[in-house]
Amino acid sequence: MSKVAAQMRTIISAAYEPVSATIAWLFYELAIHPERQEAIRNEVSTACDPSYDALNNDFPLLHAFFMETLRMHPPVLENHHQASETTIVPLSKPLPGTADPHLIIPKGTVLSMPVNVIQRDTSTWGPDADVFRPERWLQRNTRNNRDLFAFSLG
Repeated sequence: MSKVAAQMRTIISAAYEPVSATIAWLFYELAIHPERQEAIRNEVSTACDPSYDALNNDFPLLHAFFMETLRMHPPVLENHHQASETTIVPLSKPLPGTADPHLIIPKGTVLSMPVNVIQRDTSTWGPDADVFRPERWLQRNTRNNRDLFAFSLG
């Protein structure tokens, strides 16, 4: 019975809560940005029962709005992973106080990734990283979701 309870907890936390939180944030951002709401409405108004592929490819404003919502309001604020083997990570510059060009992560190390901090990093997202600006996704000229850690790239 405890295995069933553990699986149910995982299903609920991995599906229901992140989806409902994301929808709530989407509605919030739509409500406080009526000009963007109108632009998205205009973009999708011609769609007549779009396919899944059409939803992913034919509505760049809708996609950008969704991606920016996930960037600003990730449904999971922090991810934890355990290194399955010792890993050497090359660094673009040494860590402060060292000259090492790499970082060694021993097997078994638990890594904590603060998604909400990473996704607002100014070195990646620019000086306006704390500003809700869906247009950044149109300017990036990519539909690559790997720019987000909202779902741990999964």
